[in-house]
Amino acid sequence: MKGENMKTEKTGLLRIGILLLGISAIVFACILSLAVFLLGCAETESEPKAEEVLRMVLEKHEAAEGYKGIGVMTQYGAVQTYEVGNEGIVDITQYEGVQPHEVSYSYAVKPIDRATKWKLEYNGKLLVCNGTTSWTYNKEGKSAYRGNCSGVIRVDYYPSIEGLLKCSQADLCNLTLGTGELSGRACYIIQATFNENLTFPQVVKDILWIDKEYLYPLKIEKVIKWTDPRTDETRTDIMVLEYKNIEFNVSDEEFEFIPPEDTKIIEIPPIPPITEIPPPIEPGANKPK
Repeated sequence: MKGENMKTEKTGLLRIGILLLGISAIVFACILSLAVFLLGCAETESEPKAEEVLRMVLEKHEAAEGYKGIGVMTQYGAVQTYEVGNEGIVDITQYEGVQPHEVSYSYAVKPIDRATKWKLEYNGKLLVCNGTTSWTYNKEGKSAYRGNCSGVIRVDYYPSIEGLLKCSQADLCNLTLGTGELSGRACYIIQATFNENLTFPQVVKDILWIDKEYLYPLKIEKVIKWTDPRTDETRTDIMVLEYKNIEFNVSDEEFEFIPPEDTKIIEIPPIPPITEIPPPIEPGANKPK
């Protein structure tokens, strides 16, 4: 009798042990699943959204005292076919007899978000404004036009970033975010697809490579649709913009210009301000009687 009781007791203990092991396995599996889930959430949250990347770029530039760099623009006109992959536009073919056109230039802007001082150099020409006086200088012709700063010429990338963010916020384009490398640099890759109900010519697609560390674009690709007025056919151009040697916090001296001694200076008369607003034209006033 005593032996049977001991046997029953051992069996009960064995069952309890198996039950505890089962519960432990279930608890461990739940903890493991929760850890994997939390890890996945952490990885997902670690990558910002496309709009957040654009905001980070704008905030970095708005805090800087101007910037300067070199731009290289390559334009593919009369594009016949092209492919858009995960990392940009490839396999571009143009109609027979059409070749890509490339131009290099240097630029400087201050302040970046609302420029009052700017500088552009390309093909032996210099255009510069220090906030009050503008110069247009031709090195070959040894002539310089001097006038008042009445506008802003921008060939830098900030307006494109700002416009893209506003476009997304207004639901006029759709942004997708990926990652990759360009010239050995880790990049965010933002692709923007624009609504095609806008007026021509229009950019229908943007692809941006934004340096993860320094938060400025290394390259921007644009697909542009336009209507040929001679044939009413829709044409496609592709523009590739590369940005190099970016430097932040430029001095005001960058926007000053002293012409060489043998330069012929031509004064541009100031545009008189509008002091009176003409009255509106009455409907039908210009119709023949």
